[in-house]
Amino acid sequence: MCGIAGFVDCRSQLSREKWSDVLTEMGAAIHYRGPDAQGIWHSLDASVGFAHRRLKIVDLSDNANQPMTSPSGRYLICYNGEIYNHVDLRVTLDGLSSTRQYKWQTSSDTETLLATIDEWGLTSALHRCDGMFAFALWDKLEKKLFLVRDRQGEKPLYYGLHNGILFFGSDLNAFSPHPFFSPQIDARARHQLLSQGFIETPLSIYEGIQRQPAGTIVQFDEQKAELSKPEAYWCSSDLIEEHPSFNAWSSEYEVIDHIQGVLSGSINKMMTADVPVGIFLSSGLDSSVIAALAQNNHASSISTFSIGFEQEEFDESDAAASLAHHLGTTHHQIILSERQILDAAQTISSAFAEPFADASQIPTLLLAQFSSQHVTVALSGDGGDELFGGYNRHVFAHRYLNKLLICPSAFRQLMAGLLNTLSDHRLSQMSRMVSRLTGKVIGQYQFIEHCRRLSDVMMASDAVDAYDHIIRKVGSYASKQPFSVQNRAFEGQHLDIASLFMLLDFVRYLPDDVLCKSDRASMYYSLEVRAPFLSKDVVEAGFALPIEHKIYKGKGKAVLRALQRQLYPPHLLTQKKKGFTPPLHLWLNSSLTPWVNEMLSDSQLAYTSALDPEEVKMTRASAARNDQRAYHMLWHMTCYQAWAMKQKQRA
Repeated sequence: MCGIAGFVDCRSQLSREKWSDVLTEMGAAIHYRGPDAQGIWHSLDASVGFAHRRLKIVDLSDNANQPMTSPSGRYLICYNGEIYNHVDLRVTLDGLSSTRQYKWQTSSDTETLLATIDEWGLTSALHRCDGMFAFALWDKLEKKLFLVRDRQGEKPLYYGLHNGILFFGSDLNAFSPHPFFSPQIDARARHQLLSQGFIETPLSIYEGIQRQPAGTIVQFDEQKAELSKPEAYWCSSDLIEEHPSFNAWSSEYEVIDHIQGVLSGSINKMMTADVPVGIFLSSGLDSSVIAALAQNNHASSISTFSIGFEQEEFDESDAAASLAHHLGTTHHQIILSERQILDAAQTISSAFAEPFADASQIPTLLLAQFSSQHVTVALSGDGGDELFGGYNRHVFAHRYLNKLLICPSAFRQLMAGLLNTLSDHRLSQMSRMVSRLTGKVIGQYQFIEHCRRLSDVMMASDAVDAYDHIIRKVGSYASKQPFSVQNRAFEGQHLDIASLFMLLDFVRYLPDDVLCKSDRASMYYSLEVRAPFLSKDVVEAGFALPIEHKIYKGKGKAVLRALQRQLYPPHLLTQKKKGFTPPLHLWLNSSLTPWVNEMLSDSQLAYTSALDPEEVKMTRASAARNDQRAYHMLWHMTCYQAWAMKQKQRA
């Protein structure tokens, strides 16, 4: 895992003698992504330059450092990622009867990727690769630069023409040292951030700088100074079209065996590294299944990591420890103190190069920091919810949404209006009443949140509009832009609403929120996170599954639940999953209060001019009345203000 950066200066605006220093500084700006080695390269005519920072995972020798040239000498690469099937690719390459004989200089996947491109060309090579990656490839023969991002968007890649220069890199921080980089804030991205807590591809916080969509190639022709639009080499719709019928698996047992087989294969590949590897473990389905399958296939004890909260309502560390004890893993856990929570909050603006406001970034940062003290690679459960129907909205869509949307619009608007007349206090009382009647523990804050989202959904015009209302936490922002090149995933597809929601999550929420959070938090502590659910085989199997194997009897991830029952005794599976959602409303009134007060003080708001002081004042007043949506907006505002202050200080 690494960090990449670079630029193409066709107009020769930067003097030749400054290129090495600027590239070195660009790499240094993202040193946390690769603390083990650094490298730079630029063409003899000083028009194209690469900067690379390396986190050594496979082949720890300096021979595997980058930028690296292909065996043919035609291509030069600046690469971030892991190709999990690179050993298989080498076997295939060695068995070819072509005139080219590969004399491997390293055991790194970087060299394998270059040889694969040499042999089959870029697009064909990408179809053969199973991994996570983002890289820049310079074709010396054609004088063209290719920017490539992996299928699921696990690894970040930003690019854009600015002041006549093409910038590209893993992290926006890499662009700052360049003397010709002077960006402006993109108002649309700012609106998205304040409304939903994250920015959607293809936008970034800066005008003219884009996030490259997952599964695409962008091409820049140096001679013509032309930048292409992103071209998809893979799209989730391809999987839907390839699996129109699901009759191949005739029984539940065959389905479970198939999922276990592809997931075990994915885990085994991702456990391979030349550095210590561990697993994030909570009491939930995804991580517990991964931990069990990993430990079952390894003779030695695997390291597992979990964190807990002091608030018992949100803590599941004891349940995670019980699972670890059953598996026989070497378990490490930490209960987060108020001091650690505050320290992590103050780290956000450094770890996230553009504003990001999913409150689970705090426990993710702390888990990454804690784990990085023991291992260099960690496996996570990212992707399981999106593939197998793990979110409440998937179950809601499956059970109720179709019926709700066929109701007359006037009736739905009336019901939404009635629901909106209920105060948070009244809804809190209702949650306690429902708990008494059903005998189930219902969190009042979660109940209020669901009621507010339900009132929004009742106003939706169709299923996609309903999804947009659900994903949005606060504000009036609605995503009417196409989902970049992945938009064709929704064209001509006759999906049930729950499957549509999962697909929307897969191409929107997963890369722009979940994977963004995981990558930025882990790489800030030089920790590589791998997601077994996002390997090529598992993704294909997930898309092929019919809905009845995902949502059954009002619960999501049915096939994973069945698999979990085969891996653990019943008494360990009674603990209700509490999720990785932190008690934001409690933290904002305790641990984080000093930080919020500092960030949103009159003097700091005046210093950055990033937020409207009156809007901040109104939001804080609403939060003081325990308005749940105001808590989200307050968090979004605070994260944005902290980022703005960091940029102001850096400037």
